[in-house]
Amino acid sequence: MVDDSFPLDMTTKNEHLTDPLRVVIVGASVGAGHNYAARELQKRLRDKGVEAHYHDFLDSTPWLIHVLLRDGYGPCVNHFPWLFTIVMSASETNFIFHLVVMFCCWLSTWEILVWTREADIVVTTYGLASQSLGWLRLAGYLEAPVISYLCDAGAHGLLFHKGVDLNIAPFSGTVSDCKRYGFEAIEANPLVREVFALPVASGKRDSMRRQLEIPAMDKIALVCAGSLGLGRVSEMVKDLLKAKQDMKIIVLCGRNHTLQSSFRGESRVVAMGWRDDLPDLLVTADVVVHNAGGMVVWESAIAKIPLITYLALPGQGQRNAGVLAESSVSPWPRNIKELAKELEAAFKQTRLPPSLANRFADKDVTDIILNWTKLADAKMQRQIPILAGA
Repeated sequence: MVDDSFPLDMTTKNEHLTDPLRVVIVGASVGAGHNYAARELQKRLRDKGVEAHYHDFLDSTPWLIHVLLRDGYGPCVNHFPWLFTIVMSASETNFIFHLVVMFCCWLSTWEILVWTREADIVVTTYGLASQSLGWLRLAGYLEAPVISYLCDAGAHGLLFHKGVDLNIAPFSGTVSDCKRYGFEAIEANPLVREVFALPVASGKRDSMRRQLEIPAMDKIALVCAGSLGLGRVSEMVKDLLKAKQDMKIIVLCGRNHTLQSSFRGESRVVAMGWRDDLPDLLVTADVVVHNAGGMVVWESAIAKIPLITYLALPGQGQRNAGVLAESSVSPWPRNIKELAKELEAAFKQTRLPPSLANRFADKDVTDIILNWTKLADAKMQRQIPILAGA
């Protein structure tokens, strides 16, 4: 579950800077994670005095592609998971299909070129945008360096392009996975809100449990299915109830109201829609169970909450699950017996041990971006005296 409540003013400049560095960020409103990362990056850059502009990749695409990407993703994953798996695989292995995808990305290049014509640096958080920007860069139409921030744990062929100057990954497991495709990446801390790293206030856990009418001593699993409530969520909850008889479950259904209403009458389940208070909800949980490996993984890990992947979504969800399991960040049980075992292990540790909680690099993404080119370095040097006297 991610928070899309950041205000986006795409025209405001920092009034203290005479010649601010201009960064253009390209996200995508496919699910919520890509935009979440883009908006968090925009906020951090503006806090450092950078003129950061945001654009949605879907706004650069023809109408049909826009609709398919925005509205087709959820139904395809939920109702035709086999088709989604084929599409993800074919985009890497089938030459004709790959050409079709590249052509669709090429159609967006004119609008993207308009967005980026005055940029000093361009950053994207979405794979298809990397293809468009990489082509523009390689063809010589875009002078500004292009940086790709990878939101997911697992890599995919569409995340990479030879024209992209730098790939940034959220943790070491992703860096290793990038090498399977012949690309290098720099590790940086995940783009999540700073509130997830703050110490828990005394009494906060008990207070939240009272609000939810859950006894203080009960074990709680927080089930997250992304902003669209995708996947076999009902089956996930049923298996969790069987695996641990004395456990309560909070299900975050996102904007899937049908899913939320399906849990009415279940005494051990609290079903919620879209929430903006995930940091508070994480405080109440003993373990987070997810199926996508999206932003909630980074939020939970930064907050030091144990993680379990279960009934992973097809395609990218399963790629993420594999990398997270191999890196010992989030185990991936395949049946109820294995699930029960992982739940017991999670309840015993309560919080991630230091060896896992500290797996993420103590390196801010903005520092990497602002120091990437000589142009960025020179402009920031000119800004230092101005900022110091502001």
